[in-house]
Amino acid sequence: VAKRLEALNMSGCSAYLALLKDGQAGEAELDELVADLTIGETYFFRHEEQFEALRRTILPDIIRRNAPRRQIRIWSAGCATGAEAYSLSILLRREFAGQLAGWDVSIVGTDINRKFLAQAREGHFGDWALRGTGEEIKSACFVQSARSWRIGDEYREGIAFQYHNLVKHPYPSLLHNLAAFDLILCRNVMIYFSHEVIRSCVNRFWSSLVDGGWLLVGHAEMDTEAFRAFHTINAPGTVLFKRAGEPPKRPVYQTDGWVAESAAPATALWQPPSLPDLPLLFRRPPIAPEAADTKDATDAPLTAQIRELADRAQWEEAEALCQTLIEKDRLNPMGNFYHALILEQMGLRREAETALNRAIYLERDFVLAHYHKGLLLQNVEDFTGAARSFRNVLTLLRPLAPDRRFAEADGISAADLAELAQMQLEVLEGT
Repeated sequence: VAKRLEALNMSGCSAYLALLKDGQAGEAELDELVADLTIGETYFFRHEEQFEALRRTILPDIIRRNAPRRQIRIWSAGCATGAEAYSLSILLRREFAGQLAGWDVSIVGTDINRKFLAQAREGHFGDWALRGTGEEIKSACFVQSARSWRIGDEYREGIAFQYHNLVKHPYPSLLHNLAAFDLILCRNVMIYFSHEVIRSCVNRFWSSLVDGGWLLVGHAEMDTEAFRAFHTINAPGTVLFKRAGEPPKRPVYQTDGWVAESAAPATALWQPPSLPDLPLLFRRPPIAPEAADTKDATDAPLTAQIRELADRAQWEEAEALCQTLIEKDRLNPMGNFYHALILEQMGLRREAETALNRAIYLERDFVLAHYHKGLLLQNVEDFTGAARSFRNVLTLLRPLAPDRRFAEADGISAADLAELAQMQLEVLEGT
């Protein structure tokens, strides 16, 4: 707090508290404060037991299950300066290169600290971040300079870093490219949260995973009550959580050929996550009948089917329905927008960009399409184009009321969308 007071040239806490309560300005300052309070200390292959579990249990299971669609999606939530995301990339490309040839492998790293995200995107690390990394991996996967080690280009492919607040912003969300993950890692982040917030985050992680997806958290974050929706698997030195298709009547403690043979007994009946904490990918807030136009009413059954298929990660079926929606009305920008979101989840990013461009051509002020285009271009490392898209978002949002809600984007407000666009822009600019 003293650091922020000095930065703002404030002499007392009363004025600072008033600033924190001052709408958008207060929210922006709260982000600055939280960024200063968060700890960015991290290093490659942190918690060896968890990486051994990834190597021997989690990743082989994902590869086996995803063989038909040849795609893997991973979320590093609270990624700090990116060591975790790059460690995963190294593990995948070195240990499973043969099995993953021709696959679409994407890793999304999110954090609330813009400086950390800018560092992660640059991919430069000091000796301290590589203190647990063997010399062979350092020489093979990094380029050494006078002051740092830079991650090799091969291990940067498929990795994107973006701003996201786990407590405040929606997930799962196709708009934010945070949905249908095979693996989520959120390690040493939730130790800062209350029990209520932890339960909310864990429920939303559950909903952000595909059926059979995995969740890996820090050793100090394993609140058994919060994780009761998951199957719990004991592995040497760690505990793994897996989303199961059919919810068990009691918590299930599984073992495989290498994990421990005993586990703590289940003591209570399993209860599914409560729906308020499980936002669907395209869940729409209630809309008054007079607010829906004739075209929306006509398309509603089809878009509802698309949303349901997306919630189940049935991308091919959802994409086919998007085509049907577009054929019904080629001048409908929403059909192309849905199509773009689905195409990106299928790994067809250039096709997704084309669909977004069509949506924007049909509706120049389609702010959601501009925002998602910014994320997509950021993910393919077109940083100039991404920055242009986020600036377009800020321009289009300026005349709108801050509490204006976007039904097709998880009900996000104009103020929150503007904040996200501004943060993404600052990450790109390294500020």
